Amino acid sequence: MAANIVDHVAVSTQDRNVEWLKQALQTAIELEHATLPIYLAAMYSLFVQNYTAYNLIRSIVMEEMVHMAISCNILAALGGSPRIKDLAPKFPSHGLPGGAEPDLYIGLAKISPPQLKNFLRIEMPTTLLPAEFKSETYPTISKLYDAILEAIRANADEVRAAIKHTIARGGPPNQIGDDIGFATITYKENEDPLLQLYDAIAAILDEGEARRRRVC
Repeated sequence: MAANIVDHVAVSTQDRNVEWLKQALQTAIELEHATLPIYLAAMYSLFVQNYTAYNLIRSIVMEEMVHMAISCNILAALGGSPRIKDLAPKFPSHGLPGGAEPDLYIGLAKISPPQLKNFLRIEMPTTLLPAEFKSETYPTISKLYDAILEAIRANADEVRAAIKHTIARGGPPNQIGDDIGFATITYKENEDPLLQLYDAIAAILDEGEARRRRVC
C-alpha cells in the first residue's frame, strides 16, 4: 500500500521528485477506489432504479472509476506499476486511505441525510473548505491532486524523460483507455506530454466540483 499522506507531506517540496510523485499517485488510486463502495451501497439501497437520485449517484461512481483510471495511467506512463489487486478498504472507518479526512467517520450505508453529508465532505473543494480545516495537511482529495500537479510542474524535465523512456523506448505501458472521459498518456516528438497530465488532473478537479453541486 502507499505511504500515509502525512509521510508524503513530511518530504520537503524540493525533494518531491518523480519517485515521490509515483507514491502520491498510488495514494490517489487508493483514495478513488475507496469511495466506490460508499457510493455503490447508497445507490443499491434505492428501491427504484433509473430515477434521478439513482442516476446521479451512478454518474458519480462512474466518474470515480474514471479518476482512478487516470491516476493509474499517469503512474504507468511514469514507469510505475499501479497496485490494485490488494486494495481492500474496510468499513466503517475513520477517514479514507492515506490519511485523508481523518475525522470523517463513514461506513457502507443506505442513502440518508447523514450519508449525503458524508458525500459532501468527501467532495468538498478546497475553495469551500471551512476555515478550521484549511490548516490541515491534505484535508481533501482535491488538495492531494493539487500537490501532485505541483510536483509534475516542479519536475517537468524528469517527468518528460520518464514518459519518453517508458512509452517511446520501452513500448506502451500498462494503461487502460476508453471513450468515456479518459485516455492513455502518449508520447510524440515535438509535443509536450505534460499537457496531457495537466488536462487529466484538471478534469479530475473540475468533476469533483461538479459532483459537489449535484450532490447538493
